Amino acid sequence: MNRKGSGMDIIYILSFLFTFAIVTIVAITFYNGYTDSIADTEVFDNAANEQIEAQAVATLHAWDYLFVFILIGLTITTLMGGFMLRTHPAFFWISLLLLIIAIVLGAVLGNVFGAVTSTAAFGNASDQLNIIPFFMNHLPLMILLIGSVILVILYAKNRMMEY
Repeated sequence: MNRKGSGMDIIYILSFLFTFAIVTIVAITFYNGYTDSIADTEVFDNAANEQIEAQAVATLHAWDYLFVFILIGLTITTLMGGFMLRTHPAFFWISLLLLIIAIVLGAVLGNVFGAVTSTAAFGNASDQLNIIPFFMNHLPLMILLIGSVILVILYAKNRMMEY
């Protein structure tokens, strides 16, 4: 399939960001449980293990910043694809409907993320992150902004700008 960009790209971005956020929360929760379980073991009570644990925690917390880079990268890629796609203005309403569906889906996924992180098992992991919870709590607004820019790029071209 030779697709350069479409209205469905925003739904792909939405699903990838949600999956990445959930995987990050689960990974941090799993690692916190692992370090708590080996804390009383004498074999792991040394300087090398503490350094390894510090590097692992730093890596897991770097995923919080990686989330922003992934969001920006996927958005720029979709915008570049939108410049290359020939579209007819009559399909604007279909893309607008897809954007509305994506916003509703973003609200649902944002609420699911909020429900998951409000549980006792994942609450501690969510408290260790700053960026992912902020974006996931404002996911419908982010999808509206990104989707609006994509729609403008897709349908605000004149004939000279199309390839």
